[in-house]
Amino acid sequence: MITYHKALKMGRENFIYKSYCELIITSEVLDPDEITGELGIRPTRSFRKGDKIISKYSTRTGEKKNNLWALKTKENVSEKESINLHIKELQSVLENKDDAIISYKEDIDVEVCIWIWIETDNAGIGLDLNEEEQTFLSKISNRIHLSVICKKEIEDEI
Repeated sequence: MITYHKALKMGRENFIYKSYCELIITSEVLDPDEITGELGIRPTRSFRKGDKIISKYSTRTGEKKNNLWALKTKENVSEKESINLHIKELQSVLENKDDAIISYKEDIDVEVCIWIWIETDNAGIGLDLNEEEQTFLSKISNRIHLSVICKKEIEDEI
């Protein structure tokens, strides 16, 4: 684990940011295998409506309420508060897949979400997206979810 104070001892004067982005397609009717076949991309995670779930924290069980297909970018640990690398990775992987993604986005039975995840040892964070990045995210998704987790320590090796 890296703390800000430990980082200072290591000669760093900046905060740490651990981040990734995930394209998540959910639907009650669209099967994850259909998405994989149409996009030609293997998801980093997926499940089907009705799959059994067991809570990590209790004995509670249940069933998934919808299908999910998700593509996660590589986690990045950096001193820069930026998600630009993740957006570029998604742009690269999804190149020439625009029509399929847009058709999912426009389907009333499908939700296409971009999830931005950031862990930091900084108490505050700012993100800057240029017009091209905003246009891309808006074009491929109908929802953006941002999770910022502020911790004293970030688990990773630098």
